[in-house]
Amino acid sequence: MWWIRDSSLLSRISALLLVVATMSASLTILASALTMHHIARSYERSLCLRDALRVGALGTLGNSLGGMPIGTTIKYVVLHRVAGLSVTQITVGLLAFTASLAICFLLVGGLSLYQIAGVPESYRLPLVATAIAVPVSTWVLLRFAIARIPAARHILPLLAGPQLPRFVAVSAIVSLAYLFHLVVIALFLLPQPTLTQAVMISAFGILFGQSSLLQSLGGIQEFMMGLSAHISGLSAGDGIEIALVARASSIVSSALLVALLPTRAGDARTNGTGHAANGVQPMDVGSTNSPARSKLNE
Repeated sequence: MWWIRDSSLLSRISALLLVVATMSASLTILASALTMHHIARSYERSLCLRDALRVGALGTLGNSLGGMPIGTTIKYVVLHRVAGLSVTQITVGLLAFTASLAICFLLVGGLSLYQIAGVPESYRLPLVATAIAVPVSTWVLLRFAIARIPAARHILPLLAGPQLPRFVAVSAIVSLAYLFHLVVIALFLLPQPTLTQAVMISAFGILFGQSSLLQSLGGIQEFMMGLSAHISGLSAGDGIEIALVARASSIVSSALLVALLPTRAGDARTNGTGHAANGVQPMDVGSTNSPARSKLNE
């Protein structure tokens, strides 16, 4: 609160900014819902769009109000109850998308930094090598983990066969949605904005926040955005103001969606005991009694 009182943030805020920021925040919720839907679909579970939107809205609201642990806990609870995903499946799915988004933000932030500051000739080859080595080393470590760690094999449904292009496409869409949200706010708030600076602040701000694992807790998101703005040659206050508006717009947008969305679709199909009213139980791919496993045994 002291920052809002002593800075020029209030004088920069306009009604148009609040409307645009709230609308762009809804895109991040849609992107989060797309992630949840893809995770459930990869593990052959059903998660309708309404339930996915509710998970995304609740997770975003938890992140904005109290930090990543709260939002992630909400996702675990809802995905387990609604889609029937196990804790391992949810963990692997969320970690896979977090890693892919981190790579996207690292590449975008590196390119924007190159455009802003320029890179001496002696540093260009190491930077290009790093840009190639990050995804390649991630893939090599992933293959090693799949071969040596049984729990890591739960990632195979996300990456095997036709799921890999879909995983890459969803990761790209989600990263663009988060970047668009912050870039739009930055273009409104920065005194002399350039698109490259806005993209760099947004990309590195999200990346630093992800690396802290507590991106919305205790002002860490604001600190990381301020650090990103300082790296790009702007004042740290500019980054803090962008993060504050982004947090407020995410709270408003997610709260509106939670209030407007009806109760999850699964409630209408249950008899109050957690079992389906029509007697059909969700398929457990890992169960020895599941139809998929019986067919394999035959």
